[in-house]
This record gives sequence, C-alpha cells and structure tokens, in this order.
Amino acid sequence: MRILRLRFKNLNSLPGEWEIDFNSVDYTSSGIFTISGPTGSGKTTVLDAICLALYGQTPRLPSITGSSNEIMTRHTGECFSEVEFSANSGHYLCHWSQRRARNKPDGNLQGYKHELAYADSGEIIENKPSKTASCVEEATGMNFKRFTRSVMLAQGNFAAFLKEKSDERSGLLEQITGTDIYTTISIAVHERKRAENETKDRLEERLGEIRLRSPEEIQELKNTRIIKQKEVEAVSAQAKEVQEKISWLENLDKLSKGLENLKQQQAAFDEKQAQARPDLDRLKTGRQAHDLEADYDKLQDLRKRQEEGSKVQAALEEKLANNRQALKDGSAAKDAAAAALKSTQENQEKEARIIKDVRTLDTRLKSAGEDLEQAEKKVLERKDSTRKQEKEIAAARSQIQATKEKLSEKEAFIRKNKDCESLGKSLTGIEQIAGRFQEASNDHAGKKKSLTQAKAAASKAKTKHEKLHKQYESEKQQLEKSENSLKARKKELERILQGKSWEDWKENNSSLNLRLEKLTNLNSTCARADEAKKKTLIDKKTLQVNQGKLPELSKTIESLKEKRSVQEALVCNAEEKHLDACKVYDMEKERKKLSDGAPCPLCGALEHPYAVGNVPQKEDTSRELEQSRKILNEINQSIQKASQDYSLLESEIQQLNNGLNALKADLKKEQDKILDGLKSLELPADLKDATLTVMEDIERCNQENKTCLDIISKARHKKDAVEELEKKFHEAEKKIPDIRQKAESALHARESALENQKRSEEDLAQLELSLEKSQSELQLAIAPYGSFEISAKSVKVILDSLKSRLKEYDERLKEKDELSKELSGLEASLKSFAALLEASQKELESALKEKTERKAGFDALSKERRSLFGGKDPDQEEKALAQAVKEAALRLEAAQKKCAELESEKQSLEDRLKELAKSLEEGANKLEKAGAAFQANLSASGFDDEKAYAAALLPKEELKRLEDLKKGLNQEKIRLATLMEQQTKTLQEEKSLNKTNRDMESLTGENAELSDKAKAVQEKIGAIAQELSAHEKLAEKQKGLLNDIEAQSKECGKWGRLHDLIGSNDGKKFRNFAQGLTFEIMVSHANKHLQTMSDRYLLIRDPNEPLDLNVIDNYQAGEVRSTQNLSGGESFIVSLALALGLSGMASRNIRVDSLFLDEGFGTLDDETLDTALSALSNLKQDGKLIGVISHVQALKDCIPCQIQVEPDNSGRSILKGPGCRRL
Repeated sequence: MRILRLRFKNLNSLPGEWEIDFNSVDYTSSGIFTISGPTGSGKTTVLDAICLALYGQTPRLPSITGSSNEIMTRHTGECFSEVEFSANSGHYLCHWSQRRARNKPDGNLQGYKHELAYADSGEIIENKPSKTASCVEEATGMNFKRFTRSVMLAQGNFAAFLKEKSDERSGLLEQITGTDIYTTISIAVHERKRAENETKDRLEERLGEIRLRSPEEIQELKNTRIIKQKEVEAVSAQAKEVQEKISWLENLDKLSKGLENLKQQQAAFDEKQAQARPDLDRLKTGRQAHDLEADYDKLQDLRKRQEEGSKVQAALEEKLANNRQALKDGSAAKDAAAAALKSTQENQEKEARIIKDVRTLDTRLKSAGEDLEQAEKKVLERKDSTRKQEKEIAAARSQIQATKEKLSEKEAFIRKNKDCESLGKSLTGIEQIAGRFQEASNDHAGKKKSLTQAKAAASKAKTKHEKLHKQYESEKQQLEKSENSLKARKKELERILQGKSWEDWKENNSSLNLRLEKLTNLNSTCARADEAKKKTLIDKKTLQVNQGKLPELSKTIESLKEKRSVQEALVCNAEEKHLDACKVYDMEKERKKLSDGAPCPLCGALEHPYAVGNVPQKEDTSRELEQSRKILNEINQSIQKASQDYSLLESEIQQLNNGLNALKADLKKEQDKILDGLKSLELPADLKDATLTVMEDIERCNQENKTCLDIISKARHKKDAVEELEKKFHEAEKKIPDIRQKAESALHARESALENQKRSEEDLAQLELSLEKSQSELQLAIAPYGSFEISAKSVKVILDSLKSRLKEYDERLKEKDELSKELSGLEASLKSFAALLEASQKELESALKEKTERKAGFDALSKERRSLFGGKDPDQEEKALAQAVKEAALRLEAAQKKCAELESEKQSLEDRLKELAKSLEEGANKLEKAGAAFQANLSASGFDDEKAYAAALLPKEELKRLEDLKKGLNQEKIRLATLMEQQTKTLQEEKSLNKTNRDMESLTGENAELSDKAKAVQEKIGAIAQELSAHEKLAEKQKGLLNDIEAQSKECGKWGRLHDLIGSNDGKKFRNFAQGLTFEIMVSHANKHLQTMSDRYLLIRDPNEPLDLNVIDNYQAGEVRSTQNLSGGESFIVSLALALGLSGMASRNIRVDSLFLDEGFGTLDDETLDTALSALSNLKQDGKLIGVISHVQALKDCIPCQIQVEPDNSGRSILKGPGCRRL
C-alpha cells in the first residue's frame, strides 16, 4: 500500500483546504521526509487526516459521530479528508466528510459521509458509512488496528507491535503476508480426511447388506427355466391351432352378416330409386327443354331489342321538339347581347376623359398632403422636446433637494460615532485576544468533557473487572462440577461394559454376526439338499408314468395308420365314381340318340340303362368324395397329433433322466458343503440331523448377539455422553486461563483509568486559571467600546457587534463622499437643461406658422377634386368600365355559340330518327319469322305452347343436381350387384374349407385354458429371469463396491498421512507452522535493519512460543532478554527495525510502501539517531516513502525534504513544503 495524495479541510489547527501531493519529485527522490513544527501546531493532524479518510477514526479519536467531532477546526461549519492510495488490488480514492447544519459554525452536527471509489474512473465502490471501512480493509488488507501497527506508527503506540500478544500478532501477520490460506488448507485437510473416512464406512455398510445366491441355486433356476420354456412352446402350438379354428368360425359369421347387410342395402336402394322417380321424370322433360334453349334465347333477344328501339324512337322525337324551342330562344338572346355591348362601349369612352383630369388633381393633392404631414410632425416633435426638458428640470431640482438631506444625515452619524476611528486600528488585536479566550474556553470545555469520560471509563473498567472476576470464579466452579460429572459417567460406563472394553464388545458382535452369516448360508444349503431329495423322488415317479404311456401311444399310432390305408382306398373308389358321373353327364346329347336293341357306338352294348333315367348325378358323387376326403384328413391329423405326443413324451423322459442325473450330482455337492460347513463351525458332522443342529446353533447365536447388542446400545449413549463431557471439560479448561488473563487486563485497565481521571482533574484546574486570565485581557480590550458580558458563547456575538459597528461607520464615510460628488453634478445638469428649454420654445413657434400655410393650400385642392369626381377612385372606375365591356362581349359570344350548338344537335336528331325507323321495320320482319320457327320446334318436342316450355325449363344447378342423382343411383345399383356376387362366392369358398365341426363356445373355452396355462408358465419363467437378473446385478454391485472400497482405502490413507502432517479442526497446526516461517522471515528482515542501527541487539523467536520475541544482548555476553523489559530507546530501535522488516514483506494481499513515524526519536542518543536515519534513508532504494514527525533538531537538519507546520498568533497554522498547497 502507498499513500499518493492527501487533501483535507478544517482539521484541528489547520483551517482551510489543503493538499499534499506525495508524488512530487522531492518525495520520490528523497524517499524520506519530516513533518516539523512547534508543539500543538498540527503536525500529527496530517497523519490523523490519513487515518480519518481511510477508517473514519484516528489514534487519538477512536470515535467520531453525529453528536461529537473533536477534530473539526473551531468556528468552521464543515471538514473533510480525502486520500488517494494504491494497493495490490487497485488504485483508489477514499473520502470522509462531516458538516454542521447549513454549514454554519454554530449549526448542529450532521451525520458523516464516508465513501470509497476507483481513482481512475470515479466509480463508487461503497458509500454507506457503516460499510466503507470494511471495503477499505478489503482493498488494503488491513483494518485500523493493523494499519496503525504496520503503516501509521502513531504517537504513544510506536512499540505496540513489539508489545502485542502472539494471537494479536498472528492476526496482523496473516493479513499482511496472506498466510490465512494455510488456515483454510489445514481445516480443509481435516474435513477432507473425515469425509473420505465416512465415505469408506458407507461403502462397507452397503457391502454388508448384499446377500448372493449359491452357484447351485443359480444352476437349478436355469434348468427350471429351460423346462418351462419347452412347456410354453407346446402350449403355444396347441393354442395356435385352436385360434385358427376360431378365426375360421368368426370369418364365416362375418361373411354371413356381411351378405345379410348387402341384402338390406339392396332393399333400401330399391326404395330410394322409387322415391327418385318424379325427379327422374323432371330430368327427362328438362333435357328436352334444354335442347330448345338456344332458339328461345334468340327469340327473346329479338323481342327485347325491338321494344328498346321503340322506346329510343319516342325519346328522340321528344328531344327534337325541345331543341327547336331552345333554338328560337337562343336567337332572341343573341340579338339582346349585341345591343348591350354597343351601349357599354360608348359609356366607357365618355368616362375615360373625366378620369384623366382627376388623376392630375390627385397628384397635386398628394404632394400637398405630404408637405402638411411633415409640418404637423415637426410641431409635435418640438412640443415633446419642450415638455421633456421641463420634466428634467423639475426632476433635477427634486433630486438636488433629496441629496442635500441625505448628506446631512451622514454627517450627523459620523459626528456621533467618532470613536470608531480608533476601533479600526485595535480590532485585529481584540480578535486575537478573543481567539485565545475562545480556544482556552474550548480547551476547558473539552478537558471537562474528557474528565467526565475518564470518570465514566473508570466506572466502566471497575464494573468490567468485577464482572470478569465473578465469571472467573463461576467458570472455575463449573469446571470442578464438570470434572466430577465426568468421573461419575465413566464409572457408569465401566459398569455397563462389565469389565470389558468397548472394542471387545464390538469385536464380539462382529464375530457373532460372521458366525450367523455362515450358519444362515449352511441352513440354506440344508434346505436345498432336502428340496433336491424331494424333487428326485417326484421325478422318478413321473419317469415311471411316462415310460408306461409310450407303448400305448405306439399302439394307437399303428391302429390309426391301418384306418388311414382303408380310408385312402375308399377315397380312390369315390374319385373313380365321381369321374364316371362327370363323363356320363358330359355325354347327355349322345345318350339321347341311343335306343334299345341298337348297339352303343362307344361300347357296342345293346342295353342302355342310363337312357331311361337312371343316370348317376355328379352332385351325389361329389358329396361322397368330399366326405371320404374329410374322414381321411381327420385320420391324418389324429396320426400327426399322436406322433407329436409320442415325441414330446420321449423328450420329457430324456429331460427327466438328465434332470435326475443333475439332481443327484447337485445333492452330492450340497451334502459335501454341509459336511464342510459343520466341520468349519465345529458342529457334529451328521447329515441326518444337520438341519436341526444348524437351527439350534442359529438360535443360540441370535440370543448371544441380542445380549451383546443391548450392552453396545446402552454403552453407546453413555460413551457419547462421556466424550461430550470430556470435550466440554477440555473447552472449559482452555477458557479458564483466558478469562483469568482478561480479568487481570481489566484490573490494569481500571488502574489506568483512575490514573487518567487524576491527570484530567489536574489539567482542568490549570486550564481554569488560563481561562480567567484570557477573560480579563479581553474585558480590558473591549471596555472603550461599550459594556459587554463576556462568556464562551458571547465572544462571537461581541466580535460580530464590533465588526458590524466598524463596518457601518466605514460605509457612512464612503456614502458621504459619494453624495457630495453627486450634488455637484446635479447642479451643473440643471443649468444645461434651462438653456435647452429656451431654444426648443423658439423652434416650436416657427413650426406652427409653417403648418398653417400648408393647410390652406391642401384644403383648396381637395375642394376642386370633390366637385369634379367626388370620392371615387379613378383606377377602380376605369377597371369597372373595362370589365363591363368585357362581360358584354362574353355574353354575346356565348349566345352565338349556343345557337350554333342547338342547330347542330337538331340536324343530328333528325338523322338518327330516320335510321331508327328503318331498323325497327327490319326487326319486326325478323321477329315474325323467328316466332313461327320456334313454335314449330315446340310442337315437335311435345310442348303445347311457349308457357309449357317455360315451365319445363330447369335452372342449370337443378339440372346438374338431377343428373348427378341419376348417375349416383346407377353407380349404387352396379356396386350392390357386384358386392352381392363377391360376398356369396367368398362365403361358399370359406364354407368349403370346413376346418372344424366344433362350436365357438367350446373352442373359446379351450383357447382360454391354453392361454392361462401359457401365461402361468411364462410368469414362472419371468420370475426365474428376474431372480437371475437380480443375482447378476447384486454380483456386479458387490464387485464394484469391493473395487470402490479398495480405491477409497487408498484415498483415506493418503489424506490420513496428510492430516498427520498439517490437518486440524481449527486450522492452527498448519497456520502456526506457516506463520512461524513468515515470522522468521520478518525477524530476519528486521535484524538486517537492526544491525545497521546497532550491533548490540539481535532478535530471535521464542523457542516455546513461535510468535513471541526475545533479544540477544551482545554487550552482555549474548544474554537472551525479553522484549518486555527493554528501555524506551531500546524499544524504539527494535520497534523501528520490526516496522521496517514488516514493510519489506509483501504478499498477494499487501505490500507496505508507505511508513509514517510519529515521535519516538527523542529517546535516542546522537550516534544511534544518525544510524537510524541512515537506515531509513536506505529504504528509498526499495521505492518506499517514510514520513517522520519529531522535535529533534538533528533529525530535521539531516532530512532536507520537510513539511513545515507554522502557527500564527491566533492558534491556527499553515503548511509549507514540497507538494503542499492551499486550495
């Protein structure tokens, strides 16, 4: 951290606004400077301003509030302090300020403002007073206490870091050097070790919860699954056959219902077609009418055009009559317009001669009017000038009189206050005396307040000491109670554990659980062996039954094969009969030609039995053939089914044999396991009673384990309670020394407060004498100017009264001189105004005479003009005449144009009437011919007349609707016929398949039974699959957990070893080690500086307390001394070395580049002083800035760069030096 610039206003004895720029070349080149001046001049105020801007407090004033501010310069209304500084985290500007109400010195104190901003951008970081100090701490890495230990070594606190306890010193080192990370690491390692161990415990618990099946159980499940799968396949085949028959019956029913539905649709269609018959008849007549529609439209068009032509002819005739009348009227209007134009032109020529004479008179009249206007204007100007001069003269006389009266008043006041001449000379001295009195009064009041605070502090210290002493005694008694309670709980725990340790009971519980687990597994093995025995007996019985069924099935198959041979012969015979019948049926024509007695042309026989009606029918032979084939199919199906049953039975017998062999092998394995288990558990190796023996041992272990768990459960609560009491006991043991130390500190603070109270009382008595002396001096100084009652509050009022009186006297003297000058000027102005008034009156008389003459000439011309033309405007009259001629000409032109248009329209109407009459005659002929032709077509199409035709004619939409209706009916008829034929054919084909004679109900029942049977077997297979899958998942999970536990054990070992080195729950183990190293480095830096100042001393760390210091005194044979008993000069030298060593250390948090030392050099001899200054001067090579406050003359002589604080006689001071300026 480096202080770059300081700006402050109205602090202590430094009134006004000041700025010190530490970036000035004098500071950067020298690296060290002094702040010098007499005692009480304000040297320490410069350092106070830095602390105030950063933290809102100073070493001398720990608290500045809205009701108390002892740092603001007296008789001022505001103060502030602002510091610009740089740190590792950035470039900042920190501002603190406080003011009184309305910025008046006697106003009430307002709340202070405190804000932190970025210096480069001006962006506000924080402006809440309660939070700004924390933000400054975050930016600088130091709070106020640590700032005054490492950067600002204030007066009286120079050796504070040296005298601090190790815990307080630890905090500063942590903040300065950034070693707080080691505390975090230490705690993190401790927490990580605990978390890793907890993770391992959880994994082991999860592993203990897993129970796997034996390999024998898994193999048994797999064999059972295979058998069940084969059962499912057989049942599925049966179910498929039954389902095919059900589907065939359902399809027949569906086809029958479909055929019935089509018949219903056909009936509905027939009814729909009957209902549509009237519409179809309308469609027929409508089509006939539609064929004649073009001729009818043509006839109607001719009729319409003929009618329209007649209407147009009537309209044209009416319009022609109107045109003839309008043409007659237009000719009369044209003649009238020509006469009016001639009359208007004659009147225009007559008036033009008179207008010419009037214009000449108007020109002369205008010139005369302008001359008259100028004369009148001149008269008005002369009158205004005369009146204005008369007013100015009157005003000047009035002003002269008023000025004389004011001058008399000022002279009277000056004579009355003649003593103010001496007041102006002595007022400065009176102000100085009043300032000293005011300062003495303020010091007296401040000291009085300090005495009150000292008494309160003494009382508070007494109360605190008594409270801490009582707390110490109470904690001591509580510690004894905790110790007794702990002993009692330990005895009770020993009683519950029955002489054994907690670990012995836990180990016993673990061994019992392990034995129980083995017994449980052995019991499962015994159960599996018993089950294997039972299953072996059942399978043997089943095998015997199945082996007995095989001969029966073989005989059944042979019998069916014999039946099949017989039936095949019957089928061949039926086929031959059917073939013969078909041939006979095909020779029907040839058979009719046969006659008895005549030989057959094919075989030559003379008898012809088929010729007389005994012809075999092919339908009968076909039915016989179909029946034979059906019986043959049923026999074949029976043989196939019997063969399948035989194969299944053989397969089942083979599976039973294999299963029996496997069961015997499994039984042998299980029995071997039982014997091994009984032997490992030290139980009788008897297979016959193995199950009973195992169950009895399980019951015994459970009983013992229950007893063990009860004892562990009871002991656990007691053990936790004992551990909690031990923890509280050790915490209480740690608190006792701290409380005792606090009580001793409180006693020292109480004694110090009493001593401070005594000093304050002595100082107050001395200040009261000084106050009385200042009051007498002030009374003597102000006596010539009146009688005043002097007090701390009235001093300002008295001074303000004297200043006000002197100010008023000076103002009256100045006003008297100004009034005298003003009176002389007014008298001169009055003479000038009188001369000007006389000249203006003469000019007015001359202007009046000229006005009269010009008025007479103007009146004569006006009279002549009125008699000739009156008040008319010649230009307007001339325009009106020209306009009248123009309008008359336009009216004539319009009348002529209208007549021509009417004549043209008349000719056009006559021509159109001729053409229209011709066209109507031709149209009548065409209409007569078209009517005769259309009537002939109507008769040919069956229509009686045109009215019947119009009724039959349909709109296009209706015609289209009816055509669509007819088309739809035709399509529906074809569709139904096609579907009926297809449905009938499909039904006959399906019936011919004849897949079963059974009804739907029996087939459905059988299908349901097979489905339930298959479902039951599938569920068993699914259950077996789930058990196998669950076993595989558990095995995989167990394997994963074992791997995780192995990896976690390695992780726990790693963190355990790290915890042994640096881990602790409070972070002290690693922090103390790291801070010890940091402190060692700081001591090394400090010894380098100490060696340059004195070869007598060497700082070392205390071997028992890593953060405590001792001193090796080389002048006393290397004796090790405590830093607590060093003399004042020795303490200063060592503290300076520590401060320089601390500033030489930097971290990612803090770099100390500015150091301010307040006093302390007075305790050094000349030689040590020179050495100390040399050491400080060498720091500029590291870019550091050192500020020193001291009264030692040698110090000021050796350091050329100085800030001088120079007081004046009023108790206030000014700053002089490089970078210092008053704003």
